[in-house]
Amino acid sequence: MIKDAQMLPPIESDEHLEAYGLYRQIRQGEQTRIQEYWTLHTLPDSAAVWRSQLLFDGVAPISACYLLRDPAGRPVQMVFYWRWPEGGDDLIEYRFAPRYMTVLHQDQQQEMILPAHFEVYGWHTITEHLLWMQYDYQRAGQQTFTLICPGIQHGALWPATIRMQAALIRREIMPGPGGPHQAAAFALEVADMGGQTLHFDEYGVPLRWTLPEENLIVELIEYARMR
Repeated sequence: MIKDAQMLPPIESDEHLEAYGLYRQIRQGEQTRIQEYWTLHTLPDSAAVWRSQLLFDGVAPISACYLLRDPAGRPVQMVFYWRWPEGGDDLIEYRFAPRYMTVLHQDQQQEMILPAHFEVYGWHTITEHLLWMQYDYQRAGQQTFTLICPGIQHGALWPATIRMQAALIRREIMPGPGGPHQAAAFALEVADMGGQTLHFDEYGVPLRWTLPEENLIVELIEYARMR
């Protein structure tokens, strides 16, 4: 479950808990000390709220993300917290409108035109659910996605644009928390991150994320659904 995260919008009384879980990271065969805690809540109108935290040893915050989607799955708001390696804290908010978004950061406010087709990504494993939602399963094959995300790779939280190519490669049964899961495996290519493999369960929750060029595996080790 999400721990005390004062940097994120609080859970409101009309939010219903749908699911929660925990990811661990394995780098070069050794478990790291970084964990990702996440929850999914829904609102009465079927809007969805994803919250996630990256914590060191389950205590020290590294990053946190709040993502609100409307009932059709379109992004409405993202709040992103990041602790820079030098130790400074940073927080940014994106508010999405049909053709533009408003960025709020350190008492600054700026509007930015959005691409015609885009998705939003919060640099947390659980926010990879965007691929499950937006992939065209009828067309299948390799598809290209334009992602709006905090530009941490450029040393800032102002939004950056990256391209991701993804293809559904197989469906299979794989182990996971609570027993076997029906899984869909995607092959991904992302600039500067190389080839990757991402497995989703039937609800679009990532079960396993493999990044060979970084010698990194992220896997879901705790998972519960309320209904």
